[in-house]
Amino acid sequence: MAQETLSARVVDQTGQALPHAVIFAMGLPEETAPSESPLPEAVMDQKNKQFAPRVLAVTRHQHVAFPNSDNIRHHVYSFSEPKRFELKLYADSPEAPVLFDRPGIVVLGCNIHDNMVGYIFVANSRYVSQTDADGWATLHDLPGRPPQLGIWHPDLLDASQPLALSLPPSDDSTPIEFAVTLGLPTTEPIPDRFRRR
Repeated sequence: MAQETLSARVVDQTGQALPHAVIFAMGLPEETAPSESPLPEAVMDQKNKQFAPRVLAVTRHQHVAFPNSDNIRHHVYSFSEPKRFELKLYADSPEAPVLFDRPGIVVLGCNIHDNMVGYIFVANSRYVSQTDADGWATLHDLPGRPPQLGIWHPDLLDASQPLALSLPPSDDSTPIEFAVTLGLPTTEPIPDRFRRR
């Protein structure tokens, strides 16, 4: 089966490029088991009392390391349904990375620093990418042209779930542009109901 490449650009409602948006193929066969080839370890760092990157896209069954590059300790946690975990107060790096084995949106917080909020988007297959500073992202080695493209960013007007956008039928790899509507940037602390008591 011939493999395809799909390039897409994501802009906001004013036409400005949207960096760090997650794009992924929808409607292709799901990969429900770990790949025979080990997935590379992803990294969600902590720098200047912020998660870096703010948004990280990974594949289901991928491990994520949480190094602490600050000279103070952090206490990372998530109460999101796809992955509930806690890395208690630490410096440097935890003993082991965290496995993300369920698809969905994982919101990260720090129990010490209220304004630290990060996001891990766990895709159900390896056909996932993130936009660069100019809003471009590319999906490689697709087993066919997906009927829809999923797009997610924490600043979407409704960021509770990805947008599902239909792709125009095409036999080539012509780049596509999608415009999405953003709300206010989500820089506020995680609400109290998600915070560890």
